[in-house]
This record gives sequence, C-alpha cells and structure tokens, in this order.
Amino acid sequence: MDNSNITLLVVDDTATNLQVLTSIATGQGYNILLAQSGEEALQTAKEYHPDIVLLDIMMSEMDGFEVCRRLKADKDTRQIPVIFVTARTDVDAVEKGFDVGGDDYISKPFNDRVLLARLKTHIERYQLQREMTREHALMTSVLEDSPIMFCRFNNEKELEYINQALQFWFKDDFSKLLGKNLLKLYPDQQELDFIRHLDNITLKNQSDTKVFSSISRDGQIRYIQWTYRGVFDKNNNVTAYQCFGKDVTEQQLMIKKLNERNILLEHSQVAGKMMSWEMNIESNVISFEGNISDIIRGVENTLELQTLLKYVHPTDLQMFKDKYEEFTMADYPITSFFRVIVDDLTYSLRVHAFNEKDKNGHIIAYRGIVQDISELISFKEQSEHLKQEQTSILEAMGEGIAMFDLNHNIVQANNAAARFVGYQTANEIIGKKCYRIFHDRDEECVPCSVRDAIAAGKRVQTEKAYGKDRIWSVSSTPVYNNNGDVINVIEVLSDTTELHQQQRELILNRERLNTAFDAAKIGTFTIQLPQKKWVPDIQLMHLYDIDVTSNDLNLSLWYEHVYPEDLLLLTKAVEHFFKQKTNFGKFEFRHKEKNGTIKWFRCSMQIIERDKKGNPKLIIGVSIDISNEHKMLDTIKQQEETLAQSRKLKAMGQLTGGIAHDFNNMLATILGFAELLTDELEEDEELSYYCRNITDTCGRAATLTNQLLTFSRKQSKQTTAIDLHELIFSSIELLRHTLQKHIIIKHNLKAEEHYIMGEFTQLQNVLLNMGFNAQDAMSKGGTLEFQTENISIYEDDVPLFPVDIKPGNYIALYVIDTGIGMDKEVLSKIFEPFFTTKSAGKGTGLGLSSVYGTINAHNGSIYAESTPGEGSIFNIFFPVSALKPKKIKNIKKQQANKATRNGTILIIDDEESIRMMLTKSLHYFGYKVLEAKSGKEAIDLYMKNQEDIIATILDVIMPEMDGVQVYSELKKIDPDIRVLISSGFANNKQTNALKKMGVNGYLRKPFRKSELIDAIEAVLKDI
Repeated sequence: MDNSNITLLVVDDTATNLQVLTSIATGQGYNILLAQSGEEALQTAKEYHPDIVLLDIMMSEMDGFEVCRRLKADKDTRQIPVIFVTARTDVDAVEKGFDVGGDDYISKPFNDRVLLARLKTHIERYQLQREMTREHALMTSVLEDSPIMFCRFNNEKELEYINQALQFWFKDDFSKLLGKNLLKLYPDQQELDFIRHLDNITLKNQSDTKVFSSISRDGQIRYIQWTYRGVFDKNNNVTAYQCFGKDVTEQQLMIKKLNERNILLEHSQVAGKMMSWEMNIESNVISFEGNISDIIRGVENTLELQTLLKYVHPTDLQMFKDKYEEFTMADYPITSFFRVIVDDLTYSLRVHAFNEKDKNGHIIAYRGIVQDISELISFKEQSEHLKQEQTSILEAMGEGIAMFDLNHNIVQANNAAARFVGYQTANEIIGKKCYRIFHDRDEECVPCSVRDAIAAGKRVQTEKAYGKDRIWSVSSTPVYNNNGDVINVIEVLSDTTELHQQQRELILNRERLNTAFDAAKIGTFTIQLPQKKWVPDIQLMHLYDIDVTSNDLNLSLWYEHVYPEDLLLLTKAVEHFFKQKTNFGKFEFRHKEKNGTIKWFRCSMQIIERDKKGNPKLIIGVSIDISNEHKMLDTIKQQEETLAQSRKLKAMGQLTGGIAHDFNNMLATILGFAELLTDELEEDEELSYYCRNITDTCGRAATLTNQLLTFSRKQSKQTTAIDLHELIFSSIELLRHTLQKHIIIKHNLKAEEHYIMGEFTQLQNVLLNMGFNAQDAMSKGGTLEFQTENISIYEDDVPLFPVDIKPGNYIALYVIDTGIGMDKEVLSKIFEPFFTTKSAGKGTGLGLSSVYGTINAHNGSIYAESTPGEGSIFNIFFPVSALKPKKIKNIKKQQANKATRNGTILIIDDEESIRMMLTKSLHYFGYKVLEAKSGKEAIDLYMKNQEDIIATILDVIMPEMDGVQVYSELKKIDPDIRVLISSGFANNKQTNALKKMGVNGYLRKPFRKSELIDAIEAVLKDI
C-alpha cells in the first residue's frame, strides 16, 4: 500500500518516544510531522492538516487531554482522528480520553503491528469521511447551481423554494414571492400552468410527469417536462410538492419528427431565405430572380463576379475561387458554403450551381440557388451548445437516460445511466438486457415500466427501489414511427434519495443568507404601482428605524424618515425613475432616525414587471447603510488637505534653507569685517560703539537664520535619550515664571513609556514656543495643559491618520489651551514661516514654524485642531525610544595647547567677500594666506605649496566641485592634510559626508573672530 500521501502528526515532549514512533511510521512510508508541546501541536495541525494525530497524555504546560479538546473544538481540525499513545492505563484516563473526543487509545508498551493496524483503520475512516464531506458539499451546491429547474410548494400550493435556473427561465424574481400562491397572484400567466397539475398528486399517484408547452419571451415554442413528487406525513396527508423542470424541446422535436430529415431546409424555404440566380457566361454578370436585398442587405439585383469576390469573407476567398474553377471545368452540379461581408454584416450562404446547355451540348448559362443559412448555422451552434449543456446538466444532476427496444435491449444510453449501476461508460451496457443491468434479474420485471408506457401510449412516471436504500424516479416515454407503431421506449432515471437532505440544507443556506444581510446592513423592499405600495422587509424596517407594527406601508412612510434637505431630490429622482424606460435606478440619500441620528443609504431599484402600456408595475429594491463609507470619504478628504499642507511646508522648508545658507554667508562676511574694524578702531569710542552694534545685530540675525534652518530641518541636532516627562516638568517650571499670572498651567502625563531620542534644548524651545503661542491666544486668562499617552500605529491606521506618519509605537503629547481658537484659513497657515496674526513689529512668524521644523527633525509629526472660541489642541507624536537617559558626569575641560601662529593657511571658498574677511582675520593673527575660489584652483595651489600649507579652511557648498569632491582629491595628494570645514548647515548631506571622511574640525557660519582662531588652534594643536 502506498502511504506516501498520508501524513502523521506525532506529539510527545520526550525525544526518545518521538524517535520510536517516527521510526515505526516512516518504515511504512508515512510522512511525519513532529511536535514537542501542546501549543506546537495545535499550530502544526491547523497549518498542515495531517491525516491522523498520535498524542501523548503526560506533557508539561498543556497535557494531551487539553490538546485533544482544542483540536475537536476547532472546525478546521475536528475531523482529524486522535489516538492517545500513553503509559497511563487507568480507567479514568481512558474514559477522559474518549470524553474529550479521542478516537482510540493505545497503551505503552505497544505492539508495532497493533499500532499500524489501528493507524490504517482510522486513516481509511478519516479519508472516507473527507470524501463523503466533499460529495455532500457537491450535492448541496448542485441543486442551486444546476440549470435544471426546481421548486417546492406546501400543501396550500404556496411557494416555499425556487432555484436560480427556474428564475432565469421565467425572468422573474420569484424569491420575493416565497409564501405566496402564484396562481392567485398571476391567474392568466401561461407559464404557471404546470402548478395546476399538482392536483393530480395523490396518495395513489405520488409522482407524475407532464410536459407543458409555452411561448418563450423571444416568441419561440418551448417544451418543459415537469416531474412531480408528493411528500406525505405518517397519516398519508400531503405536506409538500416537489417539482423538477427541464427544457425538453429538442427531445420533443426528435420524438415527434424523428423521420423528417430536411426540416431545417424546409424552414429556410418557408422563411424566404432562398433565391434563384443566373450568370451570363460571357460577361460574368450575375442576376437574381427576386430582390436579393431581402436576403443580403445592400446588394444589387445585378452584380459582376468581381464585385461578388470583394464581398467574400477573406478566410473563405481562396476556397470560393477553387470551387468556382472546379464548377467551370466540371460537368456536374457543385454545392459550396461560404461567407460574405456586406456593410459590416456577415452572412453564411449555401450555393447550389449547375450549367445550362443547348441541344448541341454547349454551355449557355450558369444557374443555381443561393440560400442564407446564417440562422441555420446559428441554430446548429446553439443546438450543439444546448446538447452539450443538457449532457452536463444530466450528469451534474445524476440523471441517466436510456433507450430500449421492444425486447428490453438497451440500444442507447448516456454515461450517467451507466454509472447508476456501477459502470463507467454507456458502451459497457449498450446491447444488454435492461432488467439484468438495472435490476440484476434474469427475466422481465413485473410490473415493467417499459410495458406500462407502451400500454398507456404516453409518458409514465414511476418510482422504483434499487438496492437496499436507494430510490429511483423513472420517466418512461414511448417512441413511434411514421405508421404510429411503438419502436422504442426512452427512460429517464433520477436518484432522489438525497432530496430531503438537500432540502434541509437549502433551508439552512437561506438562513445563512439572511444572517449575511443583517451583518452587511442590507434591507430589501418592493414597490407596487400605480398604488405606490411600499413593502419593506423586517431588516429594512430596522435599518430605517420604522415601527414594525405599522400597517400604512407606502412611499409616504419611507419619505417621512428621509433627511429634509434630501427629500425633494429623492422624490423627484424616484418619480423620474417610474417614468423612464430603463429598468435600473440608483440613489443616495440621508435618513433621519427617531433619536436624531443621520445615516447615509444607497438604494438600488429594478423594474421586474410592466403593464401592457409599458408602465412599471412591480419594482424590487435593495437599500444599504453606507454611513461608514461616507465617514471614510470625509476622512480621506481631510487627509488630502493635510497632505497638501505638509507638501507645501516641505517646499517652503527647502526655500528657507537656501535663503538661510546665503544669508549665513553674508552674515559671516559682515561679522568678520565688523570685528576686524572693532580692533582697528578700539581707541575711537564712538566708532567702536557703532562696530559693536553691527556685531550684536549680526548675532540676532544669526539667531533668525537658526530658526529658519530649524524649520527646514537643516539645524544641528545632538541626539540623546530624553525623558519627555522630565522635559515637560522643566519647561512648565520656566513657563510659570514667564507667562502671565492669570494663565493656569496643568499637566496630565499618563504615558508609561516616555523616553524619546532628541536634543534637549531644541525640544525645550518647542514647549516654550507652544506656551508663548498659547499666552497670545489667552489675553484674558485661561488654562494651558500638557497631556501624554502611549499609542500604537499599525499599517492599516496609516492611511486614516491626519498627517504623514510611519507605523510604530509613539508617545502622544497634547498641548491644549482654552484661548480664542482659530478658523480653518488661519489653521492651514500657522506652520508657515513669517505667518503671524499679530500686528506689525510684534512677531516674526517663526515660532510655530521652528516648532514644526524641530519636531520633523526628531522624526515626529504635528497637527493642530481648533474651533473659533473653543481653544486649540496641538497633537505631537514622537517615536518611543528603548534607550534611557544617561547620568551626566562632570568632566573637567582640559585647556588646549595653543599652536604657534605662523605658517600658511589655504582658504577655499567661492564667495570673494568670505575669502577677504578670512584673509584679513588670519593676517591679524599672524598667519600667511593662500586663496582659491574653486576646487580646481585649490588643488593646483596645494600641489605647488604643499610644504608651506599647515591647514586648509574649506567651504562645503560650492559650484562645479563641492567640498566632498575637493577634500577627496586633497586627501589623495596629502593623506595627513588638516582641514577645517566651514558651512551654515551643520547636518546636511555634504557636511555629514565630510565628517565621516575624517575632517579635523567644523566651523559654523556666521562665526566670530575668537571662534575662528579657537577652531584653527584645535586643528593645529598636535603640531
């Protein structure tokens, strides 16, 4: 036996036991999964679905009883057999094993053969159960998905169930009419005549079959064979009727017109799709006897052969030419089939051609008949498709068809009939006696359904027992020849044993559907016109908050609950839908509940029945609660506005960064020359005063550029672990001594994880700026409160969050004031640089912009919420850090050794004013100077003066070659070169790259003369 497709899960917390069981099982070819704990066993079983579980009882943490109980409680694993393999042999253990759902119990030590035999038994039983489950699921879906029509009525002939195939045939939604008597609702509808036949089902005639003819919606006569079966209670009273219907139009035509061979051709002639033609042998001009345009639109009654060739379908052109050549050379009639394309329409033609000769045998003309067989070909294709579909239907439904001659020989059958009796194909039973194949008898059955059909001269419906527990429904129909003699009998076999079980499953499915509608907040209704009667289902009445005991169910009741602003639009839309020709309509509106709650609904309506004038008569509708959808749309709109504001701030950050860089260069020049001038004019008290004012102003300007750089996220940031709560306490202490006394400062710090990474001073400036901003909004006093909490943001939360943020764990800081608040216009601009609501001269507009920049530089996010007159809330989010702040030790600063102020210093800067200022300053300290305005010039100067140059001052941002490229080239010339970089950006891309490459120092623009000399001496201290 091949066990390679069988998987065992062995569960034991002892490695030796696992090894023994694995050895035994693998020796038989089984696949093995191992688990050494209960949790591991549950996870492995759910993920891999083994065929059987061998489970030890005595395990740590979770014993085998609990593992088995959980396996049997899970719908995905409850069917897997569980065999306890344990050393416990006491009665209590065995009983408990079976109580928790175990399938078998094997005691240690065990016999290998006994173990393998039990394994084989349980595996075969489990696989059989799985197969039965799959078969049951297949049978459950077949009835609903099958093209065979099925319906069920109660003893009052009220509709209890209808499948999709029957609804499709009648093109009506009968599911809305469950519990109704269709004959009373539609007394004149011919298609429902089959229901009247239910009166023939009695205790003596419990099943019957009858064929009804009707005119289909496309005007064609169709035949439907209805098979009836009554359901009786123990008192022999009928409780229900089951009806199976299938389209047997082709079977009827085959039986009634079995020997009428040319029916399609005759039908074409009657329909006028055939016409004679003649072609002149000399001019090749073709003439038609009638109006050829009646057959092929757009074709003249006289046309040349070359014109006809232009009409021939490209695929058929060569075949047409070959047939024409054969016809002109042959002395016999030719029949050909080809297609022509005229005005983008394709016609399939059959042409019969022959030549006409004079008395001397000379050909004087070509004649023939042309026939449009497009409909015939289409009909054949449809017929073939229907035959294939019918075959698949019969196989899917489990019905078998067999034809017998008068001697009970099987002359024709389908595969389904063969499978009914244990064969695979129809060829295995054709030619054999029906009573031997179907009833395992050596002689004719008494009574015989074949003989009964012949005697009755019509279809006979019977039920036969087959085997011990199966029941067949047999429909027997005699087949006649042209003389009216019976020559064959056709029987249709159906196994109806599982019908009641399927009906019970269908009822459960209907309940599941109702549950799904409840969960999805979907309700349905119908509208009957012209009386405008509105009939909602119970679910919809709950959704609309309508009293379910209301009797006045009409459209006005619906309109009463519609939101007033939407009522006029909705009523106009509904009335317009009643008048238009389309069958579908869709509306959205708000609904007002009794408690004042407003909900959004989407309503879809479809006209399913119109009166003789084409006006709507019956409408079905579905209404869905889409309130959550509208809430999501509002959230998305808000996010789009926030994202646009964020992009705007980022763009402004880039702009302010560039401005700050250029401004720093100018400040560096002004500050440097001002300090040089101060030294020169030291004895002139008035001029020295002017110079000091210039240097002080440069200092304030440098502070302003620092704020701009903070907003653009280009400010220097020394990152350390910070206790945010400690930062808040220290900031509150400063604010208490700074803010006006009528402002109350409170805190509510609930965050358990309150460590973040950042720069203490910058973050303290953030809180101070927030406090000053709140003071401006509370001129008459108020409350300023700081609150914290921990939040987690997941992937699914990111799209719904008000600002850009990454998934992770955050500490949320809320700064809340009770000030005058802001409107939407002000709120959208508060983080922009230089934007202020203060009067001229009372604010730079950089406070909140620097807050925004600092928070973004710390990988945080911020947004504000405010309503005029109701205060403001600033929501700030910092990523939580696992690091804790280090204790600061007092380290004595060592005095650096000052270098001798001599030697040559190379200055590399593209700004002439900067070079001039540095040159003057360095000359003042006694250094010699070489200047280079570009990277290329600097490299040439260094190569020529390498022995004299003791240090280099390098600008970071320059055209053509930036500081990174220049430093890289200089390092190639002199690996020990000493370089001091100078820039207004402390942590931009180039500055950080140079620091990693090993520059000796960094001097931030603008700088004072003292800072310059300290930086140079620090670079040269080891010389």
